[in-house]
Amino acid sequence: MAQGPTDVRAWSKAAMFSLLLLVSTPLVVNAAETVASHAADETEIRAQASAYSAAFADAAVDKLMAMWTDSAIFVDEDGDIYRGRSEIKKAYDDFFAHNGNRQLDVVVESVTFPADNVAVEEGITRPKSDSGAASATRYVVTHIKSRAKWLMESVSESPYHPASLGEFLKPLSWLIGNWQVDGPNGSLKFKAEWANKNVIALNVEAKAKDQAEKSVQSEFIYWNPVDKSICSWQFNASGETSRKWWQPVADSWIIHANSTQADGTEGGAIYRFRQIDKDKFAWQSKRRRLGSTELPDTEEITVTRVKD
Repeated sequence: MAQGPTDVRAWSKAAMFSLLLLVSTPLVVNAAETVASHAADETEIRAQASAYSAAFADAAVDKLMAMWTDSAIFVDEDGDIYRGRSEIKKAYDDFFAHNGNRQLDVVVESVTFPADNVAVEEGITRPKSDSGAASATRYVVTHIKSRAKWLMESVSESPYHPASLGEFLKPLSWLIGNWQVDGPNGSLKFKAEWANKNVIALNVEAKAKDQAEKSVQSEFIYWNPVDKSICSWQFNASGETSRKWWQPVADSWIIHANSTQADGTEGGAIYRFRQIDKDKFAWQSKRRRLGSTELPDTEEITVTRVKD
């Protein structure tokens, strides 16, 4: 039977599909084998990033230098170039002499393998004491495998530009969800959620034990690009407003608050906000004042996540 144009096109498509299947199948297998063969290498490189962070925190220059090749090149965020081990070591020595030990977070975003003995690592570093992305640095590392060990051959740094202002609030992203605390003087419930991915919105309900009505408050946590810090603004139904500045200190946040009552009276406090684990945090208010009256510190309370 003669084939028409439609039959020819259908046969051609079927033949082409079969040919592509035959050609591409070995490639898929090889790609899978390549990924599997480098799984241990990627684990080693990610472990080296953790070791780098630990050595940096200890200002252990010898341990840091053990991760570089002899011919390594380092280009820092300012564009300064350091060639070879001696120049790179001097850069470390000068940094620690002027800054002391520094806790450093290293976030590895990807590890790829252009060749069996070459790996490219990309990620972000930031001081652990920093509140967000303001002082974060983007980096690219080219690793060379030499004598069964991955070493850094070249490192380049560049400024980190977040996709949104919400990037600066990542240290507080664990707050998202519902929370509650019950105490001898009353209860408090609040919900934290993202607002347009740039602001964390808090809706708070507080109820004193001897009162029937609830106090409703709203608070918005945001990144202040002028002060380059995390801030928040709070108001409640009675007309009170409050502005807060968040400062990271070790494992806690110190929050400086200035408030204005509905009658114009000024007040203030310093809050200590400390994450215990992913489902608990501690809160305490100190150095409280209302007008010219000094108020006592509150006891530290533990706030617990409400699970669905």
